[in-house]
Amino acid sequence: MDRLTATIKLPPEGVFISCTEEQLEEIRRADNVSPREIYRQLQAYEDTGLTPEEITAMKSDNERLHKLVDTVQTLLWGDTEKKER
Repeated sequence: MDRLTATIKLPPEGVFISCTEEQLEEIRRADNVSPREIYRQLQAYEDTGLTPEEITAMKSDNERLHKLVDTVQTLLWGDTEKKER
């Protein structure tokens, strides 16, 4: 997967994002998130080196492991301990 961001020091006045005015307005309406924050989040994601498929697989594994831990805790300590977490 090609990187869309570059590792650079961001200027205090903002970052450049290549998109149309319509796309930028849609971004702003979506969650009232600044283009700078979007850039930082994309950069952090790209820094992981993971593909979207790997992220999805990790989420599935995480959910499965949480269910397994809940089951083991219920078997060992009953519902009381599980509710206290």
